[in-house]
Amino acid sequence: WSPVNAYIGLAMTTELTEGETRQQILDLFGVEDAETLRKQVSAVWESVYQDDSNEVCVLANSLWLENGLQYNKEATDALGYHYYASVYRGDLGSNKINKDIAAWINNNTGNFLADSTKGIALSPETIMALYSTLYFQAKWSDEFSESKNTEGVFHATDGDMQAVYMNKKLK
Repeated sequence: WSPVNAYIGLAMTTELTEGETRQQILDLFGVEDAETLRKQVSAVWESVYQDDSNEVCVLANSLWLENGLQYNKEATDALGYHYYASVYRGDLGSNKINKDIAAWINNNTGNFLADSTKGIALSPETIMALYSTLYFQAKWSDEFSESKNTEGVFHATDGDMQAVYMNKKLK
């Protein structure tokens, strides 16, 4: 998990709650109102999001809603607009939706979580689910040459073991 995803996911719940629950979340973030939190989330999103030739850091959010239930359109629109969340409807807990969620996660994480997403199985009693992903991949600013690697002893707390060390001369 990523702290950025935990932050954004919890912030998203302010759009889905009211009263004391909403105020508790706003207090946790140290903000007066949802609009201030939205601006903070946007600033975090824009500071983290990167997609160029050296670094990819892509965030994605989604809201999954149970078919046949009424939801507050203002809240779902706010999630789409302020939190860049895609909103989906379906029979939560069904094999189709479980596979759709897994596919959404895999699509937004470069398939790095494919083994973990096989086990997604929402309960049929689920009426709403939030998912937030972060895909990160970057190049070293100074790449190591594999030919300079050496083997040596690594002294771990549970005993010594052989390890490969990447080496580079310091300037």
